[in-house]
Amino acid sequence: MNGKIERVNERAEVEGWVIYPARSMPATVQIKKANEILAETVADIFRPDLLEGGLGHGYHGFCARLTTLIPSSSYDVELVEAATQLVICSCVIEINSYPLDESPQSIHGLLANPVVWTDEQVLRNLSALRLRQNLEALGYNRFVDCCYYYLLGRWADEDGLTRYAQALETGEHSPDEVFRILATCGERKDRSSQNPLASPYDYRFPFSG
Repeated sequence: MNGKIERVNERAEVEGWVIYPARSMPATVQIKKANEILAETVADIFRPDLLEGGLGHGYHGFCARLTTLIPSSSYDVELVEAATQLVICSCVIEINSYPLDESPQSIHGLLANPVVWTDEQVLRNLSALRLRQNLEALGYNRFVDCCYYYLLGRWADEDGLTRYAQALETGEHSPDEVFRILATCGERKDRSSQNPLASPYDYRFPFSG
């Protein structure tokens, strides 16, 4: 597990990122001062800089609201995985005595305008999808079906399934090439603006991490 606390923003929220490659679900993290929990959240926000920097698939950011008002000062804190209490990193952060917004966030507020990855970002960083490992785990036919479902919102037609499965089996196309062909086809371009690609933590994401 790898991660970092980057800053405390003007809304008294601690920002950073955590990557846990061995898990298919995002990590729940705490920011702790000694044994006091200052904030807790899930690290599943999309960060384009992480994706472009080769740090996983990019959905590793967090923004944790402070739950306790503490005096303005510098504090030694730890970033901790909530389930195991594993310390991911330690650092010093600057806290200002901002008025805390204690009103609960509605589900609509949490889901409004989320940042998601674009087709172009995914295509520039196909290694983050680990497509060859998924091909080995799924087999040729299932892999092609998953690519169709993820990119086009439907299962592969018989001709497409046969063509791309054979191309994978013979080595005519690599897994990345099959994905790229479907991702840049007219059908995908027609639906991309209204149907962004699902995140790796979405139930519609067909590949394993």
